[in-house]
Amino acid sequence: MDRVYILKEDTAKRGRPVDFLIWMVSEKKDMVFEKARILAEGNGSSLSSGH
Repeated sequence: MDRVYILKEDTAKRGRPVDFLIWMVSEKKDMVFEKARILAEGNGSSLSSGH
């Protein structure tokens, strides 16, 4: 959450719309979560079997 607020302040100083920033952060966050989820699912079977 701290990173989002830092980005919001930095973007506001550059004159960008905050709504656009929130959308941009949400898009990136979704992509990161999607990648993390895919990686977790890909490694989950081997990790759980070893566990």
